[in-house]
Amino acid sequence: AAESFGFNENFLFDELVVYNSIYPTDNRTLYEVAASGIGQSTIVATPMHICLISAAIANGGNMPEPLLIREIRTPAGRTVSTFRQRAVRSVCDSKTASILRGYMRQVVQNGGSGWRANIPGMDICGKTGTAESELHGVPINYGWFTGFNADPEKPYAICILVEDIADGETGGTTASVIAADLFRFLNQSDE
Repeated sequence: AAESFGFNENFLFDELVVYNSIYPTDNRTLYEVAASGIGQSTIVATPMHICLISAAIANGGNMPEPLLIREIRTPAGRTVSTFRQRAVRSVCDSKTASILRGYMRQVVQNGGSGWRANIPGMDICGKTGTAESELHGVPINYGWFTGFNADPEKPYAICILVEDIADGETGGTTASVIAADLFRFLNQSDE
């Protein structure tokens, strides 16, 4: 299942390379497999890859190719070139994506761990995470939030990673606050 979402491979897009996120498949104990279900164990994930997974869930299970440039305009505002996004793979069927979208909506809109990312007037769906790791032998935590606006008029997907969060902090208390600021900005933007 992890590999269907793109783990253990590099994405070579026209405009950028997304280095592989790693889901170990060899010599795994049942405990490690269970812990990986909540993002623990020896999983390594890049923020761009996690953002693409959120975009795929928002897009009915189809992972879009990221675009750095949507269009090119002259100084007078005339559009001279437009770039279209395309799906690069199906990560799950639309029914599974719909179920995941519902769970992610609950995390943000119904008092879940990502409630701080909720923006009035937007249909924000998301997932928080707190990753435990080590840096030079010292325990360190990372706060995560990934999500999307389910409104088809402003279909933004994002991933926020906050490094070295304080003890007692989580992705819900750090990264989701930043996500709210970003969604608020995107909601006010005409572009």
